[in-house]
Amino acid sequence: MSENEKPKENGSEETKENKGTEDNPTASEPRPIPEPLKFRESLDFTITKTMVTEGDVDSWPPRFGSSGSIQFNIISISGATHEQISSTETLSRYFVSSPCEFIIGSAETELDRQLERCIQMMQLNESSQFNMRVLLEPNLNGGVGKCKEACEPDWISIELNITLDALCNADPIYKWFNETKLNKALDFHSAGVRLFKEKRYLDSFHMFKTAYKLSVLARGLPTDNYGDTAKAQNLMNLCCNNLAACHFQWKNNQSVIDLSEKVLESDPDNVKTLYRKSVSNKALQEYDEAEKDLIKAKKLEPNNRAVSDELGRVQHLKKTTEAKLAQRMSKMFA
Repeated sequence: MSENEKPKENGSEETKENKGTEDNPTASEPRPIPEPLKFRESLDFTITKTMVTEGDVDSWPPRFGSSGSIQFNIISISGATHEQISSTETLSRYFVSSPCEFIIGSAETELDRQLERCIQMMQLNESSQFNMRVLLEPNLNGGVGKCKEACEPDWISIELNITLDALCNADPIYKWFNETKLNKALDFHSAGVRLFKEKRYLDSFHMFKTAYKLSVLARGLPTDNYGDTAKAQNLMNLCCNNLAACHFQWKNNQSVIDLSEKVLESDPDNVKTLYRKSVSNKALQEYDEAEKDLIKAKKLEPNNRAVSDELGRVQHLKKTTEAKLAQRMSKMFA
């Protein structure tokens, strides 16, 4: 072989190496993110996500009950200040510092509930940029968790980077033992009671709603032969009652009546439920229904002063309304 042919041979080897590199990228080069996975938006349009680094594609996103940790970096925020959300517990616990630990489903504020929704759109070791919008409603939360002086609904918009560092994923709820579902439901109910006492009615509402769902699943079917079925049923009634109490604070009278009737189906002698339902019926000017429930409540607890006083008010309003109606009818046919 001549000397002039040697460079050509070397050149051929280099060409083969380059070709092999193009066809088989090295492990250090990241795989291009597929376009359908790169951008994502929540169904209510309050969360938009742009994937920066793909995570473990063989892992499941965090499920309800999962725990782990994230690192986050806030790029911009409007409607509140970084100091407000990082130092006010009634606004957020997750935004206090980075990295932070989380348990999906345990969030007690609207900001943290929205952040959990972002986390559930991720996979382990993934890094993404999010833009999340959160509606704060301190008027439904006893004036707690507001960023401004007025207790009016207000939007907060946060743009941030999130990296899902660690994840201990939970099994799907249908795989949980009934005992696990019931114990979790009791935990959420206790958290809801605590928040309600703090007048955080909206935050407690979310806790009672989750507790109700878990208690329904814990009760199961009659064929399950679960020993604590009665306990789960009782917790369902408690949750319905507490959900009605939240609606009562917001003057959602029809919701109070509907939830109360559900409780009374299995617990017809619940005086507190009868009283709350009667007050809502009175607000809707359904005086006959209100009087009927109060008479029953008075028979059950004759010394209950609140029931006696409310019965007197309802009977007075009923007589007044009937008198006005009779007067109008007399004029009509005079």
